[in-house]
Amino acid sequence: MLIGFKVKNFKSFNDMQHFSMVAGKTRNFPEHIANINNLKILKFSSIYGANASGKSNLILAIDLGKKLLLNNIQGLFSNQYFRLNEKNKNIPSYFEYEIEKNNKLYSYGFEININKKEIVSEWLIDMTKNREIVIFERDAIKKTIKTNLKIKNKNDKSRFHVCIDDILNNNKIFFLTEMTRRIHMNDTKTFSFIDFENVFNFFENDLQLVLPYQKREIKFNYFSELKKDIKPLLKMLGLDIDDLLECESNMLEIKDRLSSSEYNRLTFDINRIKNNSSKFDITLRIENCIYTIKGNDKNENLDVKVIKLLHNNSRAYFDTYEESDGTLRILELIDILLANDKVFVIDEIDRSLHPALTIRFINSFLKLLKNRNTQLIITTHESRLLDYKFLRRDEVWFTNKKTDGATKLYSLEQFKDDARFDRKIDKAYLDGRYGAVPIFIDFPEVNNESPNK
Repeated sequence: MLIGFKVKNFKSFNDMQHFSMVAGKTRNFPEHIANINNLKILKFSSIYGANASGKSNLILAIDLGKKLLLNNIQGLFSNQYFRLNEKNKNIPSYFEYEIEKNNKLYSYGFEININKKEIVSEWLIDMTKNREIVIFERDAIKKTIKTNLKIKNKNDKSRFHVCIDDILNNNKIFFLTEMTRRIHMNDTKTFSFIDFENVFNFFENDLQLVLPYQKREIKFNYFSELKKDIKPLLKMLGLDIDDLLECESNMLEIKDRLSSSEYNRLTFDINRIKNNSSKFDITLRIENCIYTIKGNDKNENLDVKVIKLLHNNSRAYFDTYEESDGTLRILELIDILLANDKVFVIDEIDRSLHPALTIRFINSFLKLLKNRNTQLIITTHESRLLDYKFLRRDEVWFTNKKTDGATKLYSLEQFKDDARFDRKIDKAYLDGRYGAVPIFIDFPEVNNESPNK
């Protein structure tokens, strides 16, 4: 689970901003909280703000750590620092994730010089007990890595220190990534490096981001695994779909729907999954088609299927590209209502959805939370969600642009006196009481006289 996230000097974020999923003092909806190691962690959070206020930049910041760890820091755009201050070009950008994995609490973070595409520092700390354990603390400038990790196995200890020595002079690769890669290369299982595997697994498998107009890759085929559970949910959400069918397809069909760079990226991701899993079965949306891809590490051939739908009062199956954008959007997100131990971060959840369907989807997620530790973090403009019938006060966040153009991030929880439970917070928000709304100016005077007169 995601406990919190800190960011500094990235896109519209200048000063350090802290997004937290730690529950406040609000008492309603206790089922929205997971109690882990005496820490109360929220399972839902919504982020509101005017256009261009920084909501999407927060999601992109959270996404950045996942992309850099799984891929390469060289893929980073060199102008993503806060450019409204010229000095920031050479100031490190800061990213820190506070997470829970397998009942252990961690802080993992790094500083990078975005302009130079270089790692400045990196750290992993076990915060489970009162006394923190520094698993590693790296200073890429001084070329040092400190650790309080106690490794009893001599071979494991040697592997750990060899990796340290190998990476001291390399400020392009994260130590977490390289150490995890070496762990996976060894066939012998060991508990010496369980913290590395926990944290890396969080980024690779648990943290799922859904960005606007970007293909979504899902690490399991929910159409076959959860078909019986999906069909009643689709009915509950008002979609007249009676059945889902996987029909034969192939990678050539997928290739025709992607640019060469997108297809190369997809095949790279599939090969990475094959290297880490003996079997895999994934779902992905490409354009307006939904595919499932099965494979294993022993066979180069992939089993590719495309999803088709059966509607009410019909015996004909329809391709998903014949459906509305709203239906496709729900099919793309439906597994969120059934997943466990995942963190879903969705930018613009209301894209292509009717307002009533957006509320219905989120309300369904909240009602299904009781026995699951899944988190959903969204950005939205749907003000009707701002209702104490649905949400806790600490589940609402705002982004607001300051006069210097930087994004300020804050919670509704700080407006305790002005956001009482007897107040209509949606109206108060739209009235600008909490900020984070557009500020308009009057139209300038228009000269209606023709220049030819």
